[in-house]
Amino acid sequence: MHGFALAFEGALDWTLSGIWLTMLLNRPSGEMLRVKGILNIEGSDTPVVVHGVQHLVHPPSYMAAWPDDDRRSHLVFIVDGLERAVVERSLEVFMGCGVRQ
Repeated sequence: MHGFALAFEGALDWTLSGIWLTMLLNRPSGEMLRVKGILNIEGSDTPVVVHGVQHLVHPPSYMAAWPDDDRRSHLVFIVDGLERAVVERSLEVFMGCGVRQ
């Protein structure tokens, strides 16, 4: 088991990001244990908090304001046997995002 964090630029489409997170959490292998973070969503002035555990995505919530000047989306993953590169590649292919550490 290990964890890693990703940050990526640009506002995200809410529907696509929800589908992407759900697909990750529902991998048949059960490698995705937990994901949490804040997302910059198109049309929202404040970040959206997301949290998923195994096959369950909790309802999102909106923060009152960004915690600082950084408007990138940030996600933290806890995985078991899933390589970071697989998650990065799925994000880039599915949503067209450039990923940074």
